Amino acid sequence: MIGALMDISPQEKDVLSELANIGANAAATALAQMAGKKVELSVPSIQIKDVQDVKEGAGNLEEKVAAVYIGVFEKNSAILVTFPEKSALRLVDVLLGKKSGSSKEVSNEAKSAFDEMGNILVGAYLAAIANFLKTKIAQGVPHSAVDMSGALLDAAIVQIATGTNEVLVTDADFSIEKHVIGARIYFLFEPAVVRSLLLKAKKI
Repeated sequence: MIGALMDISPQEKDVLSELANIGANAAATALAQMAGKKVELSVPSIQIKDVQDVKEGAGNLEEKVAAVYIGVFEKNSAILVTFPEKSALRLVDVLLGKKSGSSKEVSNEAKSAFDEMGNILVGAYLAAIANFLKTKIAQGVPHSAVDMSGALLDAAIVQIATGTNEVLVTDADFSIEKHVIGARIYFLFEPAVVRSLLLKAKKI
């Protein structure tokens, strides 16, 4: 099964992008409810990247990011959502009702707010996709961390290394009060999981 993701057709890739959009829109709605503010969303098409290329396209690997990781479906599948530290702090300020730029570092208060936000966003994301596909998506307990992007990517990729050497990647830009909060979403899915999603989507 390793390498199978590169074999999907353009039409199937469009389906995966649609699923990513459905999840991201649900996450944006959940974020708007938490913040009590209007949230606009921009999500480009999904990309399929070789594991070796993922880090190369992640920018500065020593840049600090805040991330949420959650295991889904099977043992070797997961979702990783990363926010540049500045975006995460800006988001925390919005959630805590603080003036933008108030948070200078990820304090215990900020970490707690980010943890709660991450749990809700990822939960809403997965629930929307599951509802659309009329299926259930088993998920583990979300974990969050603040570290260099390279270290977090290494730790996440190790979890799925035996299942595939490819990753589905998309970005999501949340706009809140003229502030753009960028996130990158990594779908660390085994090929069999992706095929199962596509098969369910065809039945819709």
